[in-house]
Amino acid sequence: MKKQGRGAKALTIFKYTLALLATIALLKLAFFPANEEEPLEATGDFSQPTTELTPQKINNTIKLSASILPDEPTTIRANASGEITDAYVNSGGFATAGQALLQVKKTEVSENPAQRGSDEEGAAPAPTTTVKWGNITSRASGTVQWNIVVGQTVEIGQELGTISPSSYHAVAAIKPNQLYSLGDTINNGRLAITDGPAPFLCDDIKTVTAGNPGASSGSAAGAAGAAPSGGSSASGPQLRCSIPGDQTVYEGVPATLILGGDSTDEVQALPVTAVEGRFREGTVYLPGDNGDKPKKVKVELGANDGKFIEIKKGLKPGQQVLKFVPSFKDDKAGKTDGAGGDSDANTSEK
Repeated sequence: MKKQGRGAKALTIFKYTLALLATIALLKLAFFPANEEEPLEATGDFSQPTTELTPQKINNTIKLSASILPDEPTTIRANASGEITDAYVNSGGFATAGQALLQVKKTEVSENPAQRGSDEEGAAPAPTTTVKWGNITSRASGTVQWNIVVGQTVEIGQELGTISPSSYHAVAAIKPNQLYSLGDTINNGRLAITDGPAPFLCDDIKTVTAGNPGASSGSAAGAAGAAPSGGSSASGPQLRCSIPGDQTVYEGVPATLILGGDSTDEVQALPVTAVEGRFREGTVYLPGDNGDKPKKVKVELGANDGKFIEIKKGLKPGQQVLKFVPSFKDDKAGKTDGAGGDSDANTSEK
C-alpha cells in the first residue's frame, strides 16, 4: 500500500474544508438570514386635488347651424256675411296692410211696419229690401292667394285666403344646456349666410319649440315654422330671429347664427369641473379637515366657455376648493350627493 504524498493529503483536506464551508453558508442563508426585509410604507398622495380662483378671459360665443324660412302667411277671414261681388286684388297680387281686398254685398229683406194692416183686402204688405255694401281689408302686406271666387256667398269668420309676407326669419336648433350657458344674453345675434352677404344683425330672437309653432318664450307671436333643412324635425328648443328687410336672402339657404359676446375682460373663474351647476347659481366644495365631508358653498355664476366659469360672488381670492365635484353618499338619505357637474355644459358648434 502506497502512502499519500504530503501535497495530495493537503489537497484532500482543502476540498473537504471548502465543502464544509459551503454547507454552513447554505444553512445560514436558509435558516438565519442576515437582514430582515424592511416593511413597505405608503408614499402616495391620497389628498383630493384643489384649485382656486384665477383670472381668465372667457369666450362664450356659440355658433349654431341655421336655415332661412319665409315668415308664416296671414289668414284672411270674412268680417261680414254676404256675396262677394268684386275682388280688388287677384290671386298672386300684392296688397298692403289696410288695403281693400274684396267687396261684399249683403241683401236684407224685412217687413215694412207702415204698411201693416193698410191693405183692405187683407193682402200681405210688400217687404222692404235693404242692400248693404262693405269691404274686407288686408291685415298685413304680402302676396294674396284666394280660395273663394266672385259671386260666392260667405259667412263671418270664414277663411277666404292668405297673405304671404315677403319677409324671412332664421331658425336654429339649440341644446337646452346651451340656453343655460347663454343665460340672459339671448336677445340678438349675428347671422352669416353661406356664400351670401357679410354677417348682419339678426334681432328679436325668440326661443320656440320645434313642432309646436304656437309656443314661444318671450313673445306669443313667435312661431317655429318648419324645421331647418337637413335638420331633425323632432321636438326641441329652437331659436328664431327676424331678418331685416334690407337683407337679400332666399328660402332654404344655410346659415350660421352667432350668439354671445366676444371674450370677456379678465374675470375670476374656476374650472367647470369644480362647479356644480352652470346657470346663475352653483355649488363648490371646500375640502374637509382630517378626512371630514367636503363643505358646500353657494356661488353666483357668470359666463362660461366649457372650460372655465366665472364666479361672481361666494368665494374669496386664494380660497381652495375641490378641483372636481365629489361624489359621496348621504349617510341619512342614502342617496348620492354630487354628480360631478355637467360635462357638456357649453358645447359650441363651430
